[in-house]
Amino acid sequence: SVPFTSTNTSNWSNNRIRVNIDIYHRSFSALVDTGSVRSYISPVVAEYCKQMGNLPNPAKQEIQAELANGILVNITEEYHIRGQLLLTTVAADFLLMPSLTVDCVLGMDFLTKYNFTIDIGTNQITINPKTDRVYPTSTIESITLPSLCLSEVQQKEIADFIEQEFTAFKEIHGYTNMAEHVIRLKDPTPIKQRYRPRNPAMQKIIDDELERMLADGIVQPSDSPWSSPIVLAEKKDGKRRFCIDFRKLNEVSIKDAYPLPMINDILSRLKEANFFSSIDLKQGYWQIPLSPESRPLTAFTVPKGLFEFVSMPFGLHSAPATFQRLLDKVLGPDMHAKAFAYLDDIIVLGKDYEEHKANLKEVFRRLREAKLKPNPEKCKFFQRTLKYLGHLVGENGIQTDPDKVAAIKEIPTPTNVRALRRFLGIASWYRKFVPRFSAITAPLTKLLKKGMKWNWTDKQEEAFNSLKAKLTEAPVLACPDFTKPFVLQTDASDQGLGAALIQNLEGQDHIISYASRTLTPPEKNYSTTEKECLAIFWGIQKMRQYLEGYHFIVETDHQSLKWLQNLQHPTGRLARWIVALQQFDFEIRYKPGVLNRVADALSRHPIPETNSTEIQAMNDMILCPWYTRKFQEVEQDPDKNSDYCIKDGKLYRHFFDRYDFTEPELADPWKLCIPTSRRSEILQEGHDRPTAGHLGVAKTIARIARHYYWPGMFREIAKYVRQCQICQQHKYSQLRPPGKMQPRPQGGPWHTISTDLIGPLPRSTSGNRYIVVFQDRFTKWIEFQPLRKATAAAVRKALHEKIIVRFGCPRVVISDNGVQYKNREMRKFLKDLGIRQLFSPPYTPQTNPVERANKVIETMIAQFCDNDHKKWDRHLPDFMLAMNTTRHESTGFSPAYLNFGRELEMPKSIFREDQTEEPIPEHEAADIERRSDHLNKLRDVFDFVRINLDRAFSSQKKQYDLRRREWTCHLGDRVMKREHHLSSAVRGFAAKLAPKYSGPYLITKVWSPVVFDLKNEQTGRRFRRIHVKDLKPAH
Repeated sequence: SVPFTSTNTSNWSNNRIRVNIDIYHRSFSALVDTGSVRSYISPVVAEYCKQMGNLPNPAKQEIQAELANGILVNITEEYHIRGQLLLTTVAADFLLMPSLTVDCVLGMDFLTKYNFTIDIGTNQITINPKTDRVYPTSTIESITLPSLCLSEVQQKEIADFIEQEFTAFKEIHGYTNMAEHVIRLKDPTPIKQRYRPRNPAMQKIIDDELERMLADGIVQPSDSPWSSPIVLAEKKDGKRRFCIDFRKLNEVSIKDAYPLPMINDILSRLKEANFFSSIDLKQGYWQIPLSPESRPLTAFTVPKGLFEFVSMPFGLHSAPATFQRLLDKVLGPDMHAKAFAYLDDIIVLGKDYEEHKANLKEVFRRLREAKLKPNPEKCKFFQRTLKYLGHLVGENGIQTDPDKVAAIKEIPTPTNVRALRRFLGIASWYRKFVPRFSAITAPLTKLLKKGMKWNWTDKQEEAFNSLKAKLTEAPVLACPDFTKPFVLQTDASDQGLGAALIQNLEGQDHIISYASRTLTPPEKNYSTTEKECLAIFWGIQKMRQYLEGYHFIVETDHQSLKWLQNLQHPTGRLARWIVALQQFDFEIRYKPGVLNRVADALSRHPIPETNSTEIQAMNDMILCPWYTRKFQEVEQDPDKNSDYCIKDGKLYRHFFDRYDFTEPELADPWKLCIPTSRRSEILQEGHDRPTAGHLGVAKTIARIARHYYWPGMFREIAKYVRQCQICQQHKYSQLRPPGKMQPRPQGGPWHTISTDLIGPLPRSTSGNRYIVVFQDRFTKWIEFQPLRKATAAAVRKALHEKIIVRFGCPRVVISDNGVQYKNREMRKFLKDLGIRQLFSPPYTPQTNPVERANKVIETMIAQFCDNDHKKWDRHLPDFMLAMNTTRHESTGFSPAYLNFGRELEMPKSIFREDQTEEPIPEHEAADIERRSDHLNKLRDVFDFVRINLDRAFSSQKKQYDLRRREWTCHLGDRVMKREHHLSSAVRGFAAKLAPKYSGPYLITKVWSPVVFDLKNEQTGRRFRRIHVKDLKPAH
């Protein structure tokens, strides 16, 4: 509680209560007014808010405020203000009152929201905000802050910082504005599955959840022909979760192939970090809207009717890809070194305390900008260690996570022959990777001989531990290759669960990660089929960071998963497993138990379940066969391999780079040999980093060859540079533009017309700003008309009045892609008249014949309007006569002659005054003969015009093709598309710095050798009629 100040003002006769409120670090006086419904600010406060970047919003509705003297004042602006009041962070909407004489007025909306208590007797105000904390106090205070590395002051500062940031999320409502989920179907045939009746208890759960989702705007009523069934999945605490079984929908929808982040790249960023925070989004999927056309596909049936999702539901197999794409877009490339998103979490990094806090603040700001709300209960802040993909990142750098091989290392010492056979079953499966395998296992296999008495000695113990160590290091444990499929082997026994993630690398199976755990007492009561299903479900969840977003294979010695997938009406934990597995893309492969030795043995020697979230495996470096063989050869016979040497345990080769013309005495001839697993790192070092500059093939080869060597490196470097996505987006092709001039069939007069708009021009005295131009492709006759507005209706009217009713209905109309020509009304108008509409490719004016005429018209206007630009349209009819009576170079005749069979008389012509009129034949027969001769002559002229047009085309093509090269695309080719950006000073965007190309895209239709339709394989977005000059191959 704090005392308030009482003042006696000239305006009011009685005392009023005032408090101080800090807004953007400046103190203002606020009047507490219980008689005011709303809260207000003065123009002084409003101007200060604008200076601090807080701009007003228009009032949500027409508001009139009545002053004490009865005068009504219109309110037009509303400000959302956050500040400090009585040591409490407050946030509320304030209306701008133009005549307000105090800084602020706190009305009943504010006083009620923050639960003001006013004690008149003691002059005390107490504020107990109902929503002071957006999140529970226990959540904020439960943040773990390592006391060994942070002082008490810092911990207090962090707690206040986190609380302030989370409080700001209170005003975030609705869905994110940066993404929407689209379901693309392979087969559009609707799938309708019937509703299964429930007992009253289960039906109440469904009804309650439906009411909540309707109130929150997550679902809405539907009239869709689709319907998916409801399942009530059992949570771990025994409660039920409302879910939809989208298995049938997933089967007929196209999977989104958006990639997960590159693991090696993320690990390199983690090396420099000392502070880590993980941010989990609150019901993240429901913060993403579904596209309107996708909503009917998610429909489900309940007794109350049919409903569909408005936000992205759980269970769609492409939902994780949409979520990852959204988080990547929110963080942006400029946060690359400061934060990254991987699956459910956003990881924020920092080299020190201040940097980490600044990075966190920026991430929170971007989340608010994207309208995404975090879940404080699952967030962790200012941590000093982070477990990520089989690695433990902390003060000591990046180390192997001990949990990744615990399933093998914690196998107990065998106490009988059966246990020993099981352990040797795992080991022998990978004996080809263990040198001297037979010698190491000799003391163990000795105990398996018939009649041998069991006697476990130090020799057996040493062999047992040595073999376990060999199974948990290279080359048995390998680095994952995300371009190749994963195989997950699972098994369940009466004691526990086992799983092994495997990849076939260079023709051999390598372990990526081991995992096992014991069964809980309730789980031991499961049936055999349920235990096997649990093993698969648990194994996929354990290996989730490797498997999500990729197609993989599940190998099991039981048909359990097929049984689970075909289950018609799942309930309880089975429903939960089905829903959780819907987002994964995998196939099931049966593998007999005798061949499934690794998972089988792990399930029979499980380790106790721990709280670790992932048991992963990935080595920093696996030596390739060439490197291993060469290293051994040099080590055994260095004289025979004189071009190689070993220094500090690394292999070097001696030779001078033929591309390096540095003096030999200044260059180092010994090049470090690079194994397969490290070549991608070297390629990134020599090409991708800012110090490498994304240079071309030759320069990148020269840079890398200066210090490194491996067989086939030049070919591999060239391929890497050509396939570099950033280079493909930012670099122009150094070749001539593709696409030679293509012929068009010649029709007759007014068979094909082309049209375009000129403008906007200065508004003339007649009110015109545009010119619509039409030209016949054969006769070159031109018509144009000034327009006040460039609307579709105006263009359609001009086409009807200038062309159709005077020259007849053309067969083809060619135009650009302006909205005046592509709108629905114009399309319907032309279709009803039987006119075929063709569009020129975007940014390719040379494909529209009328563009050349536009330049002539613009030049004429400029020559005759002088300095009075408001009279540019006064001579337009005269210009039209001039162009139509001039001999055209392509045809050899004037457009007037080809249309009327005669040249038009020019007004006020001296030639006309000197000519006598041609006598009219007196006899009708002579007149008919004269006209017939004239028509025959005109037919010959038309044939001659076609020849002239072909000659003109050949001449133009010869000159045009000198600057072009022959290259075309084919159906299914992948290409990059040229972008035409515009700079914007307001947005701080420079076209010169933007990517020159986007893609890759897939060619889906070939209109001609130079015009194509494209499709983005990831988003499904289509681009129609793109000219080949704006394309280049995608590598």
